[in-house]
This record gives sequence, structure tokens and C-alpha cells, in this order.
Amino acid sequence: MREITFPSGKDQCSAWHLPPAGVEFEGAGGRPCVVMAPSFGGTRDGGLRTYAEGLAAAGLDVLLFDYRGFGGSTGTPRQDVSFLRQRQDYHSAIAAARRLPGIDPARIVLWGNSYAGGHVVVVAARDQRVAAVISMTPAMDGISVIRQLARNGGPLHLVRATGNGLRDVLRAVTGRTPHLVPVGGEPGSNAILVQKGVLQAYAAVAGPGWRNEVCARTALQVAFNRPIRFISRVTCPLLVQAGTHDQLVPPAPARRAAAKAGSRAQLVEYPIDHLDVYSGSAQAHALADQLEFLRNTLAPSPTRHETSAPVTKKPDPGLLARVPSRKSGAPASRINHRLRLESPMKLKNLNGKVVLITGAGSGIGRATALLSARRGATLVLCDRDEAGLNETAAAARAVGVDVLVKTADVSDPASMDVFADAVHARFDAVDVLINNAGIGVWCGLLDTLPEDWDRQLAVNVKGVVHGCERFLPRMIERGRGGHVVNVSSAAGYMPSPAMSSYSVTKFAVFGLSQALRMEMRPHKIGVTASCPGPTNTPIVRTGPVRGADAEERADNVVGFFQRTAARPEQVAKTVLRAVARNRAVAPAGLEAHVMYYASRISPPVGRWLSVRWSAMANKG
Repeated sequence: MREITFPSGKDQCSAWHLPPAGVEFEGAGGRPCVVMAPSFGGTRDGGLRTYAEGLAAAGLDVLLFDYRGFGGSTGTPRQDVSFLRQRQDYHSAIAAARRLPGIDPARIVLWGNSYAGGHVVVVAARDQRVAAVISMTPAMDGISVIRQLARNGGPLHLVRATGNGLRDVLRAVTGRTPHLVPVGGEPGSNAILVQKGVLQAYAAVAGPGWRNEVCARTALQVAFNRPIRFISRVTCPLLVQAGTHDQLVPPAPARRAAAKAGSRAQLVEYPIDHLDVYSGSAQAHALADQLEFLRNTLAPSPTRHETSAPVTKKPDPGLLARVPSRKSGAPASRINHRLRLESPMKLKNLNGKVVLITGAGSGIGRATALLSARRGATLVLCDRDEAGLNETAAAARAVGVDVLVKTADVSDPASMDVFADAVHARFDAVDVLINNAGIGVWCGLLDTLPEDWDRQLAVNVKGVVHGCERFLPRMIERGRGGHVVNVSSAAGYMPSPAMSSYSVTKFAVFGLSQALRMEMRPHKIGVTASCPGPTNTPIVRTGPVRGADAEERADNVVGFFQRTAARPEQVAKTVLRAVARNRAVAPAGLEAHVMYYASRISPPVGRWLSVRWSAMANKG
């Protein structure tokens, strides 16, 4: 066993490389490698090591690593269970495994248990060169996990977890050290995973590097971790191992995932609880089933040259027979029909697509335009700011894409008519419409001037309506689907007392987007409400600040956003990800996700947090 490190983001992940004890799996193209990582809050030196050693003894290379912020890996904050960051670590580990001497890059196996059991599904959906996936007692649906935790700890458990999570978020926003809570504990404790005896069970399989603590913000993210939504995009063979008596991660989502995967998946259930897979006969049986699955799946590839390109594998349906579940009797055609209705059109590839963006002269509009250009889109851009618009267009053309620009005011119907005529003279219809243009005023209701109301309603609300009215009919007429993104805000579902009138307009855009999504569904046109949290854009610097001490507060607000707010480029990634996945709502940034979660689970907590955040911004 050899200690190695590999880069992930700006940090280094520590890993063990376990070489194979035999040559059973070796082919002309090299040897397969199993990439493994710990479960929720775990480290590589625990019970996971037994599986790694068993796989290596059977003739497989194994790369077992710690996530950033855990064990021997670098990264801050420590003990932060971010499912998005951990998925990125898996991608980095795959790249490191493919660089190991003698490894066949087309025969990488992903192995994960519990939280990681869901990660490997999402990672395989995105990297279709992966040869096989082993997902053991997986957390396939965060909503089901939340419900199970409520059953284990009672309704007050979710209240405690939410309160602790919001406290941790507030500390993060203000630059303080994380608020840590236990990973596991008895019902009534502040632990995230509560069940009688769970701490003793964790301690029995944990290694010396394990700490019974994680950042409390983790609890706010669990419901958003839903790997089951990616299962239909996994093209390789998949072994799903579920515990029938699992009291931490319910087995029903694992059964549904296997049913959705169809003949690609093999579902095996064991009469065990969640942590029983790390000891005794349950562990032996699970490992034996994994090795049988890999022997059937990992046929040696002929040559290294032939396997260097991405491969989509189609397993023999007779080889990977799916164990029937309670829902697997539904006809496949019926299941596929339901999935098509849920996802009218997913624009995963923008190459050659026409993307129209209003307010493209700066901020989120410019960042989204440039990211779309890098992904091969043809751009149609408008803004009132001609100089800013031309700068965006020049940067996009430098990437090598075609750009149509037109100065236009989204609040003026006549100006939008001229713009639409110019667009449709060149294109029959656009593929993606992003109504981004917006303005803001920083003050409460009683300090808002009549002209502030008129201007915000005209740009933020009527501007979105004008865009939809002029471009949607052509998209419908063409009959090839498409997507609309209306840029709302986190203030569109959780109001800010510091921006009352702005919140009104963004609530309107949010509601319009939800109604329009249902209206456009028969036409296979998806609609997303993009909801950025605090973002450092020109709106912060150009939007008027009203009320007492306005000049001082304006400086404070600008300084606060520059220190703490997200960058437009981060929001742009969220926007295009929402288009690719046909998301109804796309919060962008930690604050936006927290506000969205709070607005659905505990609105009073969300309002309290909004008041605190507004006060901090006013004070700088």
C-alpha cells in the first residue's frame, strides 16, 4: 500500500494506492482500478479499508482517498460534508487513477457506500468512460433521508438541525470558524444522524483519523442531494446493494434507482441495518457479490490504444439480471413516458444552439454569455449600455463564436419589437432565452420613491414579459422545444426588508416562471427561475440607496458585497446547469440555497436570517 496525493481544486487529496495481488483482471490495455472514498463524515482508515484490501487481494488496483477537509487531505473548512465538493473530489481521483502506471483508463470502477454511494452514481453519469459502479447502502434521495431522520429523532430534530445549520452559515458569511455538531448521536442530541446506538456503531468501524463532528451547515444540504435524478444517465453496469432494515438510509430509493436503470442494474438486498456492512457475514457476503459483479463486468480491453477514447458500454441484459422490486413491475414504456413529461427538453450541449441574453453588458449577463460562448453557443445579446454590450460581444467573438448584438431597452415594447425583428431576420427561433436584465433599489417600503416602483416594475417584471412575448411564439412554432431562464433572486422567495420593492418584483418573476413552466410543458420548452443570492454585480454599485444615512450605507453595502458575495461567473454556471437539467428553480450560492431551504421548511427562521443579513449589509 502506497501513500500518494493528487490535486482537487486548490487543495491536495491524500490517498492509498493498493496494488493487485494477482493478474486475474489484467488485459492488454492495462489493469482496472477501483476508486473508493468514505461515507458521510468518514475517513479512509475505517471499515472501508477492509473492502479495499479484499478487492486488491482479488487482483484489482484500488485508489482509496480522503475528501478535501477530512483525514490527511488539505482544504478548509475542515469537516465540511459538501456533496458538490465531494463529487468533484471523485472526478479528481478518477483522473489520478488513470495516470497510475499500468492502469487501463477505460476500466475505472467507482465504489461508494452511504453518502458516497450516491456520489458515484452522479459522477458516473457525468463521466461515461467509467466502466462500472458499486453503490452500497446508498443515499439516493436526500428527501427520503430527511424523512427518516425525522422519524428517528422526532420533528424537533429537524428544527434543531436547521437552527444549527443556519448558525453555521451565519458564521461562514461573517468569516468566523465553523459551528460543528456530531455526526452521530442519540435521539434528542445535536447530531445530524440520530438513532439509538448509532454512535457506538460508528465508533466500532471508524479509524483513528475519524472525528465525530461535521460543519452544521451540512444538514441544510442533505435534501438537495438527490442522485436518483441522475440514474437514467448512467450507461455502465451498476451494482446496487441495499439493507432491507436500514434505519438511516431507507432502501426504497435504492430500489427505485435500480428499477430506473433497468437491465444495466443489479439490485441485491441484505437483511441488515446501515452500518452492518462493515462487519461479520454481511461484509463477507457484500464483498463476494462485488467481486462476482466485477468478474462478470470487467472483461479485459484489447489494447490501450483502442480504449483511449470515451466508451459507452452496453452490458448483456442476461448477464446483469435486475432483482425485482415492489415497483419494478411497471412497464418500461410507461416509466419512460413519465420521464419525458417531467423533462420536456434538456439542452445538455449548447454547441450550435442560439442563446439570447438580455442585460448582457455586465454582471451575470456577461458571465453567462461568455460561458455559453465557451460551450459553443451562437449568441444574441442586448443591453441599454452600448459600451458594455460591445465589450461582452468582443470577448465572446474572441472565443470564436458568432454574436449578434443590439442595443435595446427591455422595458420599452417598441425597442423590444425592433430587437425581435432583427433576431428573427437571422434565426427562425432561439433555443435558449435568458431574461436577465434587472435593476434594484436598496431601501424599505416607506423610503421607496414612486419612480423607483415604476422603473423596477418596468425592467424587472415587464422586461421579462416582453422577452417571453416576443420570442416564445417562434420557439413554439418551430416545434423543437427549448428553454427559458427568468432571472429572479433569492429575494424572490425570501423577502429582504432592506430591498422591499426589489423583492416584490422578484417574487413576481418567480411566480411567473412557475406558471409559465406549466404552460410551456406541452411544447417541450423548459422554464427555470434563476435565483441568485448576494452577487457582486454592477447593480450593487449603481442601484440607489434611500433613507437615513444613505451615503454611508451605500459604501457599507458595496464593501459588504465585495467581501462576501458570489461572483457572476458562479451564477452563470448555475444558470447553464439548470438549462442542462431542466430545473424549475435554480438557487445560486450558499445564501440562496439556505434561504430556499428555510422558505420551505421553516419560514420564520428564514425571515430571521434575512433580517440579520440585511442588518449586516447595512453596517458593512
